[in-house]
Order: sequence, then C-alpha cells, then structure tokens
Amino acid sequence: MSEFLIISGTNRPKSNSLKVSEAYCEELLNLGVNCNLLNLEDLPRDFVFSDAYGERSEEMQSWIDELIQPASHFVFVVAEYNGSFPGILKAFIDCLPPAVFHHKKASLIGLSSGHSGALRAQDQLTSILNYLKVNVHYSKPKFSGIDRMLKEDGALNDLIIEKIKEHVALSLEF
Repeated sequence: MSEFLIISGTNRPKSNSLKVSEAYCEELLNLGVNCNLLNLEDLPRDFVFSDAYGERSEEMQSWIDELIQPASHFVFVVAEYNGSFPGILKAFIDCLPPAVFHHKKASLIGLSSGHSGALRAQDQLTSILNYLKVNVHYSKPKFSGIDRMLKEDGALNDLIIEKIKEHVALSLEF
C-alpha cells in the first residue's frame, strides 16, 4: 500500500496551505490510507545553512528517515508567492538527497489569493519534480481567491472539501 506524505509547502504560521493539507490527510486517514503530514513551519531554523551544505542535522535526518524516504506518494500543497511557489519549499527540496524522490509519485494542489490559483507555482514545481524523477499526477486543483473561499470562522468551505475528496480519489488510482 502507498504511503502518502502531505507537504504543507510554506512556513507561514496558520497558513491556508496547512488547512488544505490537514483536510487532505484527514480524508486519506478516513479511507484507511497511511499518511503523514509534514508542515514546513516545523523546519529547523537554520536548516538552509547546515543541511544544504552537507552538515546534516539530527532533526532533518529524522524527517528523511521517518517521513520522506518511506513515502511513495507526495502531495504538495503550494501557495503562490510572487508568481511562484514559496522559497522555503525550494530550499527544503534542495536540502534533501535527490534519491529520496527518485521513481516516486506526486500530486499537487495550488492556492492563491489571486485569480491564478498558483498555476505558475504548480508548473514550476512540476518541472523540478520531473527533474528529480518524480511522476506528477495530471490533475492539479487550483483554489483561486482562497481567502474568499473560507467560511467566516476560517474553516474550508464545502467546495474545497469536495475538491479535496475528488483529488484524493484520483491520487489513490494513480
């Protein structure tokens, strides 16, 4: 059975990416699918100055051994930042040994406050993942105007939940 790793692709506190990531993981768990959630808010503060240049921290090694290496399917939930995906996600990917990605699968979900729904971010991340020998699923939902799609209490609305359920079903068939 596939092991899913959901990656909330920003380190912004209380992000909408995290809300979508949590809902995605919850849906997988409800279906009895093994999954974990990796929140980039939890990255070691100095990882980019150590792990990127061969000084592997114990915390990052633990993430690699316990979350990243066992995963057969990644789900990246990416927000659009300045016409691309968050730099923290790129730095995170760059700090990992490329082989942890080879011949695995990935699904992408994009969200943005604007109208594009992170279309460019998804395209750019797809290119990087393909370079790392990752097979990326064709279905890439985009939640445009995410701030307007939330309920008054900040929770995800029914449309987002329905799209997540549809995407989970497609990802399980992938």
